[in-house]
Amino acid sequence: MFKTLLVAALLALAVEARPKYRVPRLDGRIVGGYDVRIDDHPYQISLQYHGRHICGGSIIAANKILTAAHCTILYEEADLSIRYGSTIQGEGGYVVAVKEIMEHDGYNSNTMDLDFSLLTLVSDIQMYEKAQIVKLDARDAVEGGRTAIVTGWGALYSGGPAPTHLKAVEVREVRRSECNNAYGGKISKWMICFSATNKDACQGDSGGPLVADGAQIGVVSWGYGCADPQYPGVYSNVQKLRGFINFYWLFTLEARPNSRLPRLDGRIVGGYDVDIEEHPYQVSLQYYGSHFCGGSIIAPNKILTAAHCTVKRKERDHMSIRYGSTTKEDGGDVVQVKDVEEHSSFDSYTLEFDVSVITLVSDIQMGKNARIVELVPRDAVEGGRTAVVTGWGVLESGGPFPTHLKAVKLREVSRTECNVAYEGVLTDVMICFGEYEKDSCQGDSGGPLVSDDGVQVGIVSWGWGCADRRWPGIYSNVQKLRDFINV
Repeated sequence: MFKTLLVAALLALAVEARPKYRVPRLDGRIVGGYDVRIDDHPYQISLQYHGRHICGGSIIAANKILTAAHCTILYEEADLSIRYGSTIQGEGGYVVAVKEIMEHDGYNSNTMDLDFSLLTLVSDIQMYEKAQIVKLDARDAVEGGRTAIVTGWGALYSGGPAPTHLKAVEVREVRRSECNNAYGGKISKWMICFSATNKDACQGDSGGPLVADGAQIGVVSWGYGCADPQYPGVYSNVQKLRGFINFYWLFTLEARPNSRLPRLDGRIVGGYDVDIEEHPYQVSLQYYGSHFCGGSIIAPNKILTAAHCTVKRKERDHMSIRYGSTTKEDGGDVVQVKDVEEHSSFDSYTLEFDVSVITLVSDIQMGKNARIVELVPRDAVEGGRTAVVTGWGVLESGGPFPTHLKAVKLREVSRTECNVAYEGVLTDVMICFGEYEKDSCQGDSGGPLVSDDGVQVGIVSWGWGCADRRWPGIYSNVQKLRDFINV
């Protein structure tokens, strides 16, 4: 009921004169649009609340959807699903339930800054001609003068029913200065503006993709009115938010990022198969029985991992670890998590102090497949080390996780060299390791980096790209975090 009232209120705000407030583009219309088929825009999905279309979205990985935060902020995961592969929003194609919602931490419903939400599905989308991943805007793309297409199922007139058939409209980019003049300076760097005479994406297309030259550059966000020449449509700027889009889920980056990428749900590049006997300290962190991060055994009932792996997973009674197995889904033994402690100074934006210690409900039974890893001494000397990182990261972007444990050998990159690459953001609680075409990438978050002398020196944390020689992988520096780890 509350949501219905909210939608009604938002529609009422789409007035002909300049509104006092920003209008999230929810349950409205595409003005001046034309019919298209899903084959023409196979990345488009319908976000549904108990089977009813509420917003658009786009396929950005096999089990990931990009939409607007204002589309999801009022809902629980159990309420939502997506329909893909269909030109019709109410039938056809396939329906998949939503497993997890993550709105940007900085989303502001008043200013509409950072209006992004990422959805994880309970199962992968089956790719075919009507269901494809959309490429995201490159970080070095030049704004200005672009034309783009926005798609959705918005109603054709204000307050009217949503059409059953997918619509599209071509729009042109409006200069930032011009858009800011129209909106009284309210356009932030997180936003871009597009419009065309008597053509606009209006409320019904919230969360939908704005695509130029085959790459998604925007997410339908807000605006004043519909197809009003005074006020362009405002879109969340994908280029500026690639870091967030990669914060939690799988991507292989093609160009320089704008933000840090926690290495979660990705791949080991240049890796090789290993058995758990070779790395008996390695564990799989599991949530509702599914692998999501790596970790290491540091005491009979203690696991070391990354804070960004655990901070968003609040239901601790559904978290467990699997140890003693080369495969992440079977074998070995499973122990439930009792408690999780993230470092009190962990910063989810800078990824400083990216460390978490997990306490288990019972002790791990030690043996040849389960051993405590020694931690690097506090007085160890940095520089010139080689180390091995292990994990179950997928082998290709968007691909399935391998069942077999992988490893890759890396060399230490000097702090000076790493800071040049990352423009001085490296702190003393981080260390850098890398090798051309060899890297731990997203899927290995929280996993151990163990030097040749058998001590854990790092925890997989973040980086730009995967196996890109310009940017080494960044690891939490265990040596500087020993006081917190305290075992």
